Amino acid sequence: MQGVLIANIAAIVVAIGTAIILALNNAGSKNLPLAAAALVGVLVGYGIQLPFELVKSTTRETLGVELTTDRSIPEIRQWAYKGNAMSRVGNEVQASRWLASTNRSLFDDASQRDRIAADLVVFSLLSFFAQYERDWQLQRTSYGTLELTQAVSKPEECTLCAEQDLRQILITSGNVFADAPLQVFTKVCLPPNTALRLTAGSTDTGAVGAAFKLEWRLLTLENPFCRVSFSVDHPAHNILNVHPFRRQYVPLENGESRYEMRTMGMALETTFFALRAQHRDAKRYRDWTYRVSAGLHEWFMPGDRTPEPRPIVVNPAPQ
Repeated sequence: MQGVLIANIAAIVVAIGTAIILALNNAGSKNLPLAAAALVGVLVGYGIQLPFELVKSTTRETLGVELTTDRSIPEIRQWAYKGNAMSRVGNEVQASRWLASTNRSLFDDASQRDRIAADLVVFSLLSFFAQYERDWQLQRTSYGTLELTQAVSKPEECTLCAEQDLRQILITSGNVFADAPLQVFTKVCLPPNTALRLTAGSTDTGAVGAAFKLEWRLLTLENPFCRVSFSVDHPAHNILNVHPFRRQYVPLENGESRYEMRTMGMALETTFFALRAQHRDAKRYRDWTYRVSAGLHEWFMPGDRTPEPRPIVVNPAPQ
């Protein structure tokens, strides 16, 4: 579209210039100069209107994701989930248990526990799209405590992502949960021509002798209409070494803290591109980004820590 805009502006300049030259060289005509003046006026008005109609817009917001690491089990999860967060519970708890069974030593390394937390947020974010927002035009109907959903997008209206596509994104970025159980009911339907990218890294804290680095993750969804990016990090690297419910320090046998409470930060940035700002389908894309934003706040919302939650049982063994 940028090439089209450049060609359009060039054509306007050529049309105005050639019309003026023809009018000046045929000044004896009664109609040609008037027609040229009308053409110039219309094209100038069109050019003036372009920057007011084709406007790029960007919105930014942040939310926190509370995660607690229990080094005695070991596991990492949100300490208390909301009552309607069963999809998130199943994904995160099973992923944590998978990591503990396949690479338990990561929980013993202080420099790796921040990495685990950042990777779990990204894993949960992909689970959000795989389940909660599996269709970019998903219809929801609420009946009080009962909510029904229906995927309505046609195949030609989708960029389809299967489980192996989402898993490959995790593998490419080096996510520690890349091979963990990932629940995908059907293929995820993103807007047409949407590219999904995930990058990961870490930066030095700048503190002398620091045993950790600041982890960051960036998930981007981009299509011809908009770009939605999710930036995950650990603001200020603040860790509370207390029991999440009793707020007491609980030591391990070696004297180190059993619990680590982290509030991971997620910055959501949504940009709508100027060249399709007034497109007839732009509203559908804006509605999608609004649902993603509202859904993420619901997905990552913490539950009530009082009373102390009971242990989470995923797929309990039959009696």
